[in-house]
Amino acid sequence: SEMLNGRAALQHDTTDPKQLTKLCPNVDPRVAKSVMRALEPRVEQRTPTIDQFLHEIRDAQSVFIK
Repeated sequence: SEMLNGRAALQHDTTDPKQLTKLCPNVDPRVAKSVMRALEPRVEQRTPTIDQFLHEIRDAQSVFIK
């Protein structure tokens, strides 16, 4: 999230991350969803593997890179 918007997503690791699309409206919604899921405070709600996270990001990129 910080790489995409230049701001910290978490504050002292106790609050929910700020919505990436509100901080950086031009971020693809699918990328934002994947990033927010990876930052989910509840472990069981996070993307289970880095491979799945990368797949989601690459899948979103494929729309723009052909």
